[in-house]
Amino acid sequence: MVSLGAWHPTARPALMRLVREFPNVPAFAFLARPDARAPQVALQLGQCGVRAVLEASQAHGWAELRRALSAQHASDIRRRALEALARELPALQPDALTLFEHIFLDAATITSTRDLARALHVNSSSLMSRFFRLKLPSAKTYLAMARLMLAADRFERPGATITEITHVLHYSSPQSFGRHVRRMLGMSAAAFREQYDGDGMLALYLERLVRPHREALARLSPTGAHEGRAPVVLPGGRLPM
Repeated sequence: MVSLGAWHPTARPALMRLVREFPNVPAFAFLARPDARAPQVALQLGQCGVRAVLEASQAHGWAELRRALSAQHASDIRRRALEALARELPALQPDALTLFEHIFLDAATITSTRDLARALHVNSSSLMSRFFRLKLPSAKTYLAMARLMLAADRFERPGATITEITHVLHYSSPQSFGRHVRRMLGMSAAAFREQYDGDGMLALYLERLVRPHREALARLSPTGAHEGRAPVVLPGGRLPM
């Protein structure tokens, strides 16, 4: 979001690069109050690739901003993953819902089973054993594939590099990320970038980790708090947010 009142032409190269390298991130010009320079500045911003002007001095400007941000939020791969999970698994235990919210929403910072167990306030060995007893893939596998989904989504941005992915997703090095891709998918990081986008990895996630295990996942209580209880059934496969 660029303020028309604070804009200076010296920022033009940086803004053009930002808009060019991150096309999936919406860019807005923001006008807080009437300004005689606004039309001229808006034209300059348009030349940089900014296509929308929001006027905060008018009520409709704030409404447009909320709609734009809502649309961007809805397009986030993490939310799409949760929505897809709800369609595939309309009945889950409450703590299993919480587990998948952590897996998808926090996969950039939760990097291990121990981190995941800590977020759920449960012992990591107990968490692993509950997956094992139900003959499910490990909790680590569910998390690792979600992290690759985020990586694939970020690779859709033209300016993204393996070094950036390594930093954002807290891998120790580009080599560590490459080993992770090789271990999970049997391919190089470069081949992974060419073959998968975020939605492609989401489809693979559902195919490998969700659909073959629907019955077991419906019984999963990762904290043990709901073992043996009837799962939560939500109308239309909707996840509580």
